[in-house]
Amino acid sequence: MASSGGREDLAQEVWRLDRAWRLALGGLAAAALVALALLIFVADGTASTVLLALAFGWSAFALLVALLWRYAGPPPDGRDYSVHPSVVAWVRSAFLATGLALLVALALGVTGTALALAAGDDGDEPSAQRGHDGGSSGGHGAEVPQGAEAPQTAGAPEDELPPPAPALPAPSEEESRAALARLETAEPLPMKGYDRKAFPHWAGQGRGCDTRKLVLLRDGREVSAEGCRIESGTWVSYYDNATIDSARDVDVDHIVPLAHAWRSGAKAWTRDERRAFANDLDDSQLLAVSASSNRAKGDKGPAKWKPDVATAWCLYARWWIQVKERWSLTTTSEERDDLGAMLDTC
Repeated sequence: MASSGGREDLAQEVWRLDRAWRLALGGLAAAALVALALLIFVADGTASTVLLALAFGWSAFALLVALLWRYAGPPPDGRDYSVHPSVVAWVRSAFLATGLALLVALALGVTGTALALAAGDDGDEPSAQRGHDGGSSGGHGAEVPQGAEAPQTAGAPEDELPPPAPALPAPSEEESRAALARLETAEPLPMKGYDRKAFPHWAGQGRGCDTRKLVLLRDGREVSAEGCRIESGTWVSYYDNATIDSARDVDVDHIVPLAHAWRSGAKAWTRDERRAFANDLDDSQLLAVSASSNRAKGDKGPAKWKPDVATAWCLYARWWIQVKERWSLTTTSEERDDLGAMLDTC
């Protein structure tokens, strides 16, 4: 027969194992919350979101530990461990960390919003989400139709010339027609799951530069800058011939809007592929334009929006086709017809 001392030792060991199991359960729950935070980071990528998720994960862990310790039952020796000082310290530190994380996340969110507004973010959000639709002077001259009259557009006389086009690569009319014929025709993919954050844009390009600043340096006239810090310059919007004298008032447009790209195949891309697309400086994808023209364009394709300056249609269509072929994006029958008509103005 086991002695009373042996039974007490066994009971204490069982109690320790029970408490260890409860603490392990709390640890697993906390690990799940941390894993959730990492998933949020992969899906969203914003520092404030991850910071909040980790802070709440730590708070949840501390609370679980406190509750499990409190309700694990008294130890066989009769001592009271329910308010162990280490548990109290954990809970206090967790709530302090959460409060600080909330403040930092709020500051990051406000700062990010202010920077985006100051930078003049592009307007290719779907209109339903936005509430509205919304260097050198160029390496080659204006594209002027020859042998045919330019189509009329509201407020754009047919003899109005676009400004000198920026130094974006553009295949010839013949090459563009051949590329247009090669584009796959398909119905647009659903917008379900779309978020601009799925296309991380204005990525850092080194030495204090980001994608947006490099576009402004490339497309501006008489730009004065210290590194990538632009102090002054002039930008002429290729879409509507508007002249802009402040970098913060310039929008950088994605020729093929992000939401449109999503519907044309980018929905199936990886996050890295969408990041490369949103920051593509090698193709005809990024252009400094006026905010009003960019907002008017929104996420529309050529079937629903064209530049105000009708003589800009030729080059715009060639840019659009070049990007779509480069990124293997699909087109629709309506879009194909409109692009063909725009090429007719070349």
